[in-house]
Amino acid sequence: MKLLSDNLGAAETKVVEIIQKPTRHRIAEALILLKEMYGMESDNQTLNIVMIREDIANIAGMATETAIRILYELRDEKIIDLEKKKIKILDLNQLLKESQIAD
Repeated sequence: MKLLSDNLGAAETKVVEIIQKPTRHRIAEALILLKEMYGMESDNQTLNIVMIREDIANIAGMATETAIRILYELRDEKIIDLEKKKIKILDLNQLLKESQIAD
């Protein structure tokens, strides 16, 4: 029971941390999470998962329109590339900075 309680507390803390981050940081963190969970295709840039924008928004805890806007900002800055339902990470170091994981 204690272990379950501790795990629930840790999960709640993580959710609060994610929700309090700016939306741009949450999208970057979601992309890194997807990279860690599903890996990369043979080109070592493309996420090895097909995701619709709504799913990415749900992972990051925001409206789909906001997620799409941020994804296009990251694309315009050459941090990622969007190819239909595939996402390429062009600059992992910059994506880590955006997520503030590497602080």
